[in-house]
Amino acid sequence: MRRGEAFHVRTGPPESEYRAAQAAQVARDAEEEEAAPPTPVVLPGDALWPAFSRAYPGVRWRTLAGKSREGIADGLAAVAIAMVSPDAPERPAPLDVRAVMRWIVVPDHTPDDLSAELLPVWEWLEKNALPVSALEDPAVAREVRYRVTYKLDGGPAGAETVKRRRRALQGAVAYAREIGALTGDPFA
Repeated sequence: MRRGEAFHVRTGPPESEYRAAQAAQVARDAEEEEAAPPTPVVLPGDALWPAFSRAYPGVRWRTLAGKSREGIADGLAAVAIAMVSPDAPERPAPLDVRAVMRWIVVPDHTPDDLSAELLPVWEWLEKNALPVSALEDPAVAREVRYRVTYKLDGGPAGAETVKRRRRALQGAVAYAREIGALTGDPFA
């Protein structure tokens, strides 16, 4: 106490004790966050693509590196553009669909957090999305392959981007088989 140390103005203890208490609280919070497993999302056997895209990353999110998380978000977003009913009315811009999907696949994000401009896109996706089992339709699988390998402007995507998207798609297909939404690998 006699070290000539400043006191924290609002709480009263010396600054060193205040900082030590804060560091201990941060460490406790981090331990609790890591110890608590994510709540598993139970999907129906034939879930729609947006619901599946929200559930799948939650299974793996805690163990993934940042670039892997980005790859999953980008891959699932690219696939989402193809996983829409062909006769869906008033399609939103693919750029908006991608933005919504990249946001919504993060487990901590909810549709309520979407901006006012993107919330209608999410609602449209929920109404017009295809079920995961539609991947077994060859026409849908072709469109998915196209969306994984090309950019929104129609030009070919870079090799690394395609690798990341394919990796995300293969992981999603494996998870879909695990939960019974697919009977086989439509891309094998």
